[in-house]
Amino acid sequence: MTYREDLVRELKKLETDIFYTEKAHFASAEHYQVLHYVLGGFAAVASASATTSALKERSGLAASLALVAAVAAALLTFLKPQGIAERHRTNARQLGDLKFRVRQGHQLDAHADSGIADLELRELVRQFTDEKRRLHADAPSVGALAFWRAQRKIDAGHFSYDGTIAQDGGAA
Repeated sequence: MTYREDLVRELKKLETDIFYTEKAHFASAEHYQVLHYVLGGFAAVASASATTSALKERSGLAASLALVAAVAAALLTFLKPQGIAERHRTNARQLGDLKFRVRQGHQLDAHADSGIADLELRELVRQFTDEKRRLHADAPSVGALAFWRAQRKIDAGHFSYDGTIAQDGGAA
């Protein structure tokens, strides 16, 4: 292999890593969005039920439901799942942008007719790697469940590797 081919291979590896990480962040965002709605739903239903029970003078049930409502509201306040979901979505979008630029690097800039020297191409690899590292430094953690869900969605064809929307309507 030539040095240029090694550079292109490295750009492709970087693109693959970014692709999977991007999709895992979108899956994490979905998890936290669901958590937000579940906790909010528990808080709303438990509050309404506690009020109804109190009016019917079922004090034990009313106290239990009020406690559930208070815990759910506290979890929403302190965990802030909506905010975490938005951080994951923002990071995923930034990674998606980087992924497209990396792909342009290996498909266009590395092309033999581009006129770009190997040294310039090597600098692109370094810049993209540094940008990926900076994005990871500020990103919330992606757990194994989110990565597993992202992998399943990728394998199921929800989005193709090149970022296009799948035929079944699944979006990236």
